[in-house]
Amino acid sequence: MAEKSVRVGDFVRIEGVGEGRILDIGWRSTRILTLPNNLVVIPNKKLAESIVTNYDLPNPATNLDITVSVSYSEDPDRVEAILRDELARAAAELSGLDRSFEPLIRFSMGEYALNFTVIYRSVSISERGRLQHELAKRIFKRLQSEGVEIPFPARTIFVRSEGARPASVKPRTRRT
Repeated sequence: MAEKSVRVGDFVRIEGVGEGRILDIGWRSTRILTLPNNLVVIPNKKLAESIVTNYDLPNPATNLDITVSVSYSEDPDRVEAILRDELARAAAELSGLDRSFEPLIRFSMGEYALNFTVIYRSVSISERGRLQHELAKRIFKRLQSEGVEIPFPARTIFVRSEGARPASVKPRTRRT
């Protein structure tokens, strides 16, 4: 507590407790209002021994991400351009997005799809859920309107009957 690593009003994650906003820091305990709207009272000794993530320090702005998967038949440059355009529109229309932050887009190839991780910044962690919800909806609708295929996992399974050998394996002959 003497380190001033948490303050009244900070949004924190405490190992074994969860996330919430600090309501009060007393001499013996700290009171936290969790996301499900429950009051948790933590002895300061236990708080001092816990791993604490303070989302409001050093400043309340926080990076968030959404992963978007598209078909291997799509052009990655076109998809990236669509995502950048939709993020620019969202920044102009949605409160809570940090307009000074240039969103990042990272591309990777997945097992069944091309994956784009969209990294953006929220002005505070308290906006996280709403922004993730709104951005995911916007991106999904935009990709649909642009005719971009969003795949679902698919597997091809070959079933072999008992005793059958794969076609590429020749049967062994016994040596006598």
